[in-house]
Amino acid sequence: MVKKRDSQEARHLKEDDQDEGEIFYRSYPIAESLEHRIPAVVTGVGHLLERIAWWVIGFIQIVLFLRLIQAFLGANGGNDFTLFVYNVSRPLVTPFFILFDNFGQMTAKIARFEYETLAAMVIYYIVAYIVIQLIRIFRTT
Repeated sequence: MVKKRDSQEARHLKEDDQDEGEIFYRSYPIAESLEHRIPAVVTGVGHLLERIAWWVIGFIQIVLFLRLIQAFLGANGGNDFTLFVYNVSRPLVTPFFILFDNFGQMTAKIARFEYETLAAMVIYYIVAYIVIQLIRIFRTT
């Protein structure tokens, strides 16, 4: 009895949908196209430059953040990881030590908040954002 009723409903729906070329129930599609959900792969030199710029600024921000945390907590200057972070970030922070007139006051094992490192993080992010916006502008033209 159930099969007969289902086949009658299906026949009725088939007759209604023949003008649109649909065979299946409208409310229960069997398969749906996923093309509208999958983003297109973006290619080109501009996109590559933008991605590289974001990776570079990301690396710089991570190194400077590690320096900021280590200086704030008074990390041991004899530790290899601390030395690595300080040596990698020193060229990035040196202009800001001169700016704040604290050059030469960096000592290990003394906890202090480095305003210079925080300023470097902000300035480098602003510069990177401007560069990325310029890449986007020239990419679209």
